Amino acid sequence: MKRSKWSIEEFRTLNSLRQKNETVEKVKKKTRERLLRELPASARGLVERVSLITGRFNRHLVLDLALLPPKIADAGISFDQLIGSWIDQHEIDRFSLSPLLSNFAVATLTRQQQQQIQSEIADSILRTKVIDPITMNTAFVAAFAGKNTRALALLCYPILTTELSELQIIAPHLMMFTFLLQTIQFMYMTRM
Repeated sequence: MKRSKWSIEEFRTLNSLRQKNETVEKVKKKTRERLLRELPASARGLVERVSLITGRFNRHLVLDLALLPPKIADAGISFDQLIGSWIDQHEIDRFSLSPLLSNFAVATLTRQQQQQIQSEIADSILRTKVIDPITMNTAFVAAFAGKNTRALALLCYPILTTELSELQIIAPHLMMFTFLLQTIQFMYMTRM
């Protein structure tokens, strides 16, 4: 690394970004406090639910989450108002939550509420006609966190019935599934 003129300071900076940073956490906390003060209850409720989605999402998923009790009135309007400041738009119908609000629901909702939302995330994704591997990963994470066994079974079926050559193409995008398989393999190997 010295021969390639790598800077030790760059590694320290990268390492500090990977670890939990108190300054970043303070900014997140202040942002959340501002959010609670400035946003109407419907928009705040929508952000809580959306903050449990892993990765990018579409408008349809957000509107499905708004139907969970307590139902969020005017969810489409609230969602549109969040785009730009709290929701990032990547494509016409692909969005992500601002990193400042990641895990917002963890601080504001009970585990049971989080589990219900996670379960609905998986179900909503499964109701779509076509699921790309990245969205499938999102559904798998949500189904696992939401203890949605029906969704887990439906998500595992195509993986178990896919040709190996095709599975090798999509496997890198199915991080949760890969992680679980590695964990199971490790547990199996340590028992022997």
